[in-house]
Amino acid sequence: MRAEPFSLGGMPALRWGRPSRQGILYLHGQGGSKAEAAFFAAAAADAGWQTVSVDLPGHGDRESEAAALVPWQVVPELRCALAELRGRWDRVGLFGSSLGAWFGLLAYPDAPLAGALFLSPVVDMEALIRKMMGWAGVSEERLAQEGRIPTTFGQTLSWEYLRYVRTHPARRWRTPRPLLYGARSHLTDRETVEAFAARNGCRLTVEEAGEHWFHTPEQLAVVDRWQRACRRTWNKRTAKRRPASAGRRCDLKREQSSDPYSMERLMSAREWAPHIAMVSASSAFSFFHIGLDALGTGTVHH
Repeated sequence: MRAEPFSLGGMPALRWGRPSRQGILYLHGQGGSKAEAAFFAAAAADAGWQTVSVDLPGHGDRESEAAALVPWQVVPELRCALAELRGRWDRVGLFGSSLGAWFGLLAYPDAPLAGALFLSPVVDMEALIRKMMGWAGVSEERLAQEGRIPTTFGQTLSWEYLRYVRTHPARRWRTPRPLLYGARSHLTDRETVEAFAARNGCRLTVEEAGEHWFHTPEQLAVVDRWQRACRRTWNKRTAKRRPASAGRRCDLKREQSSDPYSMERLMSAREWAPHIAMVSASSAFSFFHIGLDALGTGTVHH
């Protein structure tokens, strides 16, 4: 499938598939890029959905911007992106994997989305940071004193990042969604995901043999069965179409300054750094023929 490059809210983006009045914003995880959406977009097109994928800072065409892979930079960008997409499409859905899912949770907790699919989502970043601090043998007191501490596993712990996460927890989510979680994930504990799903009415599928990164043939087969189960209910629910609003060019600086924990108030540019360890969203290609309207609740175990 051919993709058309364009700029979405200032973010390098690719538009996949034929024009449609319904579309999906694709958010990759750490180590991914907008280009990885090719197979996902082809399957979505078969179901009548167009896909737009973007490069997060430090990825794809934004490799030189690795220092900006922080939520106070990414969240305003994503809000601007959605504002423009709502002018193009009647219905907007979301796909997010790992870190991309977490950014989506922060950016769109109350957005009127048609639906969402999240693969191995990080739903409690504070818990993940504290877990990483344990791996590195770093106490909270030391992190507060030193500010930033590099680790042997390639990530930099940041006191400012932890402060942001504590004041911006991803506690609520307006749009019901199915999510797939691997019980052997070393990044997010099972009880954390189950609590989030129960609190927000999400349909949680747990793959007992799955990891954070679904990549083996057996794990990919699970992903495929999961998405096919979603598609069986594709036409069971009829969503009310919303007339497309006039697209607007988003003022990124205004979006940033509207947050009291904006990057200007948080830290200087020289202190930005990639902080959180995530796994690539490479396994996202297995979400063929996704079902954004398959939004039941409950937990499924495999």
